Amino acid sequence: MRLRYVYIASIVMVAILTPAIAISKPVTIPTLNGSWELRTACMNDHGKPGACIEMKRGSLEFNFDRLGKWSSAADDTNKTKKGGTYQVQNDRLILKNADGSLYQNWRPDFSADGQSFQVIDRQLIETFVRVTQAEPTLE
Repeated sequence: MRLRYVYIASIVMVAILTPAIAISKPVTIPTLNGSWELRTACMNDHGKPGACIEMKRGSLEFNFDRLGKWSSAADDTNKTKKGGTYQVQNDRLILKNADGSLYQNWRPDFSADGQSFQVIDRQLIETFVRVTQAEPTLE
């Protein structure tokens, strides 16, 4: 009888927690619109974060407008800036440089509230957080 209660409690917990875990926003231009900064960069340890670096605020910021343009600015010694165009294709975010060459081909996983997203590749797991939702002015 006790085992039955444990089993039922387990099913109830899974039913309650699954929607919170499984819900994430799809990649759309309105979801992406605004400014995002890189908050953490972690080594990819078989799909899980390994050693992480907490980025200083303002270290690297990406801006996306509604017309399909993106820009980035790094707070490094060279004040590196990049930019170009982007496309949303299914669950992919494709960033191209100004010359049309591929810069990134991301599959961002947005949080349910749309205030952060993660990008996982073979080497890194990067987390970006929203800085502003207002449309940035891109040149």
